[in-house]
Amino acid sequence: MTLITSDLTIGYAPPRKPHIVVAAGLHLTLQAGQLTCLIGRNGVGKSTLMRTLAGIQKPLTGVVSLNGASIHSLSPIELARAVAIVLTEPIAPSQMRGTDLVALGRHPYTDWAGRLSEHDLERVRWAIHAVDGTHLADLPISEMSDGSRQRLLVARALAQETDLILLDEPTAFLDVVSRAEMMSLLKHLAHSTGRAVLVSTHDLDLALQMTDSLWVMDKGVVHVGTAHELAHNGVLGRTFRSERVQFNPDTMRFEWVNPIS
Repeated sequence: MTLITSDLTIGYAPPRKPHIVVAAGLHLTLQAGQLTCLIGRNGVGKSTLMRTLAGIQKPLTGVVSLNGASIHSLSPIELARAVAIVLTEPIAPSQMRGTDLVALGRHPYTDWAGRLSEHDLERVRWAIHAVDGTHLADLPISEMSDGSRQRLLVARALAQETDLILLDEPTAFLDVVSRAEMMSLLKHLAHSTGRAVLVSTHDLDLALQMTDSLWVMDKGVVHVGTAHELAHNGVLGRTFRSERVQFNPDTMRFEWVNPIS
């Protein structure tokens, strides 16, 4: 599986008004079996890019291709079988069990009544096991921590059996230990299942440690490379420069240089 963008321009097309361009001339590739992290300052357009790659939002110009076919030419069912997306919004607590939440990922394959076959149930069980969530299967969502719910959302995406999984801020509501565990899990799943996994995140230190490939979005462009490449060519330092925090390419960490006294 390979996702490729060709001369992609993303943004918004308000009626009877000029287009609002967020980024242009994007030539990006997502490879199977790799974890790619998308990072950048607030408001730079990361969510717009994620929605465009997911087929939710149309590009202003250019093409997003998955296995040679345009994402935006696929029917809703075809798209749901090609791309799974996990968004930032937390799940509202309910009496739905963990298994029921993960089973929602099988809807692109069920009949009009939503009946699950034995194969569907087997894929649900596999997905729950893959995220080490067997102990959550029969637990109501209302009794789970945010980390456990997020783990099952990843399982739901796995159960959807897509080649591509996009996650927008999957660690946003997690504590520091749960964030590290989630990023480690996503990298393991990318490598072990052969899926392409793209994560938009503000957890910069974790992204630099875990990612196979890094996308740094800044001022309408996306810089692509390994974490070490983008550290030592100055991209990370320029993108996240401030008066009080600077990126140190030797330690691969953000450091205080002028703390508030």
